[in-house]
Amino acid sequence: MALEAAAAAFVHSGQSSSARAAASRSLDLYAELGAEWQLARAQSVLRALGLRRGPKVKHRRAKTGWDSLTPAEATVAQLVVAGLSNPQIAERLFVSRRTVTTHVSHILAKLQVRTRTDIAREASLRQAASG
Repeated sequence: MALEAAAAAFVHSGQSSSARAAASRSLDLYAELGAEWQLARAQSVLRALGLRRGPKVKHRRAKTGWDSLTPAEATVAQLVVAGLSNPQIAERLFVSRRTVTTHVSHILAKLQVRTRTDIAREASLRQAASG
């Protein structure tokens, strides 16, 4: 949390490179600790300060299927499978409902299915196949 506060202070003092470094390290630590709620909260706070983090992984080659989902889409897919509505997902991830709608749309296209129920069915089939 100290790094998160430092990032905000750097933003306010005009030190953008130091702000990005502190923000990035803060988010990395939350991720390493498995603190998903804190990570989502910090990302929201840092976005409001104008600090955005680019993708840390190269774009995947797969165009369809589960392997084509981005990390954000995979997270949203898990919450869809759990039965959450778009507003509930948006609240949990600290993003807008429109962002969730966009992710769900991308998931449907990449999995080549038409409904949220189909996403859950595909997840179940994938889980059965893997183990």
